[in-house]
Formats: sequence, C-alpha cells, structure tokens
Amino acid sequence: MYRLRVSLRFLKGNLLSCIRNKPTTMTSDIEYYKQLSKKVTTKQDKVNFFEQNQKAFYLDFYSDSWSKMINAYGKAENLSSDQLNKIEEMKWNEMPEELKIFAYDFCILNGFVFTGVGK
Repeated sequence: MYRLRVSLRFLKGNLLSCIRNKPTTMTSDIEYYKQLSKKVTTKQDKVNFFEQNQKAFYLDFYSDSWSKMINAYGKAENLSSDQLNKIEEMKWNEMPEELKIFAYDFCILNGFVFTGVGK
C-alpha cells in the first residue's frame, strides 16, 4: 500500500511537467512514443528515452506495467522492499541507470501498449 501511495504522489507531482507540449489523447500518446522509440538502439538511448519521456512509462495503466516492472526489477536485482521504496522515492532522473534500461525494456520494448516496438 505504501508503494502505491508513493507512486501516486510521484505521478501527481512529477508527471504534469512531462506532458506539456505532448499529444493529449492516449492513442496519439502511444503513437508518439512508438515513433520516438524507433530511434532507440543503444543502452544510452534507453537511458535518454527514460529521462526525457516519463509519461511513456505510465501509459499502460490498465495492466499497471510500472508496478509490475518495479517488482520484476526488485526480483532481478534481489532488492528488499525498503530498497525498492527508496528507488521509487527518488527523482525520475536520479534513478539508477540499470533501472532505466530495465524499465525501457520492460515497459516500452515488451510492454502491451507498445506492441510491435521491439519487432
């Protein structure tokens, strides 16, 4: 429950600044980020995409891909709940680079909303 409150507070506080000058409908947002993701080829590109396109990681709210990604990352890195909570409390660009790459692969490359990006 704590993680959900932190995520919602995070979204409320930080996501608004990321959606300015971007498309306004979910469908156009998905297409916009699909097009941007076609330029991603390296790990550094994934990091840059993560840092510059926060909203893209929250578009798949039906399947809650961000929360699933955080849980999968925690398992992959053998992190405790406290360690995961500390990561989620970080500012977006201060999150670990490994998480940024993992998040891109999980949410964008293999995410349901972005089907076809990794093909």
